[in-house]
Amino acid sequence: MAETTHTEISPAAPEGEVTDLGDLDEKARLGAPSGAADRSTAIDGFTEEGESLSARNTGSEQLGLKKHSHGNAPVVPEASRGERRRSFDLADFPALTGLEEDWRFTPLKRLRGLHTDELTGAAPAVEVTGAGNVTVETVDRSDARLGSAATPEDRVSAAAWNAFSEATVITIPKETVADGEVMVSITGSASEVAAQHLHIHAEAFSRAVVVLDHSGSATLAQNVEIVVGDGAELTVVSVQEWDDDAVHVSSQQAKVGRDARYKHVVVSLGGDLVRLTPSSIFTATGAEVEMYGLYFADASQHLEQRLLVDHAVPNCKSRVTYKGALQGDNAHTVWVGDVLIRKAAEGTDTYETNRNLILTDGARSDSVPNLEIETGLIEGAGHASATGRFDDEHLFYLMARGIPEKAARRLVVRGFLTEVIQQIKVPRPRGEALRVGGARARGREPLMADGPRGELICDVGDIEVKQALRVLIDDYPVVIVRDSDGEIHALGDTCSHADISLSEGDVEGCAIECWGHGSQFDLRSGQPLQLPAYEPVPVFALEIHDGNVYVDITTVTNGAPAPQFG
Repeated sequence: MAETTHTEISPAAPEGEVTDLGDLDEKARLGAPSGAADRSTAIDGFTEEGESLSARNTGSEQLGLKKHSHGNAPVVPEASRGERRRSFDLADFPALTGLEEDWRFTPLKRLRGLHTDELTGAAPAVEVTGAGNVTVETVDRSDARLGSAATPEDRVSAAAWNAFSEATVITIPKETVADGEVMVSITGSASEVAAQHLHIHAEAFSRAVVVLDHSGSATLAQNVEIVVGDGAELTVVSVQEWDDDAVHVSSQQAKVGRDARYKHVVVSLGGDLVRLTPSSIFTATGAEVEMYGLYFADASQHLEQRLLVDHAVPNCKSRVTYKGALQGDNAHTVWVGDVLIRKAAEGTDTYETNRNLILTDGARSDSVPNLEIETGLIEGAGHASATGRFDDEHLFYLMARGIPEKAARRLVVRGFLTEVIQQIKVPRPRGEALRVGGARARGREPLMADGPRGELICDVGDIEVKQALRVLIDDYPVVIVRDSDGEIHALGDTCSHADISLSEGDVEGCAIECWGHGSQFDLRSGQPLQLPAYEPVPVFALEIHDGNVYVDITTVTNGAPAPQFG
């Protein structure tokens, strides 16, 4: 039976903190209260799951199987997520066959040797910009901080650990609020197999947002270790917008301290094969973790996310939300969400969910939520997973209200992904739009950009010169008009004199006519040009970004009454 190497969290810790994940196996025996406050409630012959009635349940090892930490029943070695092997030594991980649970969804042939070859290629270039009060260092592998927060859990991660020569270390000093986002641009320019290591440390009571922006071409095995100090607030956004030929396998492990707040956001769009394994390990009480993911796979792309939330201590909270869309032949996404609640983790509150939207035939999505609970004394735990096809009824609803089919499809997809998009609250590092489909889909809708606000309405090409298009935004009627010179405007669609839709009138020059009484309205100012109308209609902020039209009805540019929403 293979030995399990556990991560050293710290040499010494106060009561209630984890010093070694292996200690949990000794402390977590059913029927043994985990704290002094519980000792008076222990009842002889009972466990937290009820009375032990089986005389055969003596705890002896049977047939060479290993006792699990939550009782006497034998289990297959390393069946528990918490018992899987961790080691810095590559020799501790056998050669991959594709039959391993962790690798059964991954096409090994497309890894291009990351799991078999020595990683001797040049690592992608790293450039750190943004916050001026954050420390950035390039250190060699002998630096004592490296490896303090994470231990490899698979063969590729171990290979990367043994191959890198230099690492980038980013430190947010104690009690420091970063004066801007920390932008880490990781740009590949070679196809040789390479290794890379990054270390991010948010010291006690600090606050920062760190963005890892991956682009270019690479075949990369990467380790990112993250330390979130006591009381710190850290957001890490990892964007994978590689070129079409890139292969990226990344382990992103975080150690979360007392009363800390940690948010991890994954955005996987580009690349041929991208496999991320983010994990969050609670090391002290009172911490909260949020993990979000957004991915869009195009034809032949393989995008895989395998995450772990390890509730190793009491009274911590976690929320996991991943959403993905996929289209095209052989598009494949994988999401495996492991949540482990150890025996010591009383008072845990956790929930994870994964949703997938399949847009075309020939695409495949695998979704596997796993919830492992070793104590019944928790606040709550749950998981959900759903995968479904594009709903034609949603498309019909939008098209029936005048929205072109192409724009309507984008609105449905964007609406599906909005819950995660809203968590990406930082500008793009290169001032570019982040698009659904990444490098494979330069004409698609931007997800995250410096400029556009409001609702995506349509493409510029969807509106012809002297055409008016009626749309509903939050049930408020808006008319999108292209004047005789080709300029596009957005106005309230209801005439100020009568309840008549302006979109049904004619467009001449820079004015639109109300067919009911003949009043015309200036498209730039919204002012009536002739009676009987004498009140203006609202003109809304409109932006055109990369060929897409966005309208913000919360911003009225001409002083007319703004829409009222109940």
